[in-house]
Amino acid sequence: MTRHQFGKGACWFMATRLSDPALSSFYRALSASLALAPVRAYLPDGVTASRRGDSVFTMNWTAETKTVPGSGELPGHSSHISSTVSRVGS
Repeated sequence: MTRHQFGKGACWFMATRLSDPALSSFYRALSASLALAPVRAYLPDGVTASRRGDSVFTMNWTAETKTVPGSGELPGHSSHISSTVSRVGS
């Protein structure tokens, strides 16, 4: 793994395929070092989330249906609401 500083940013190059736990650990450390806040504090394994304005999109990359707990972080959304997401492409 190589880090290259350029201007105000940096680029990381991984010349290997990391295991899921190692990759998660790397991204957690990188996110913490950049003070990035997660879109959702908790997501089940295999589920990703992205924010577009006031909307949050969850994507399930596994074969099983997953439940994503609500977080109440968006206006008009209750913290006790949860949703299920089916596999992407289903």
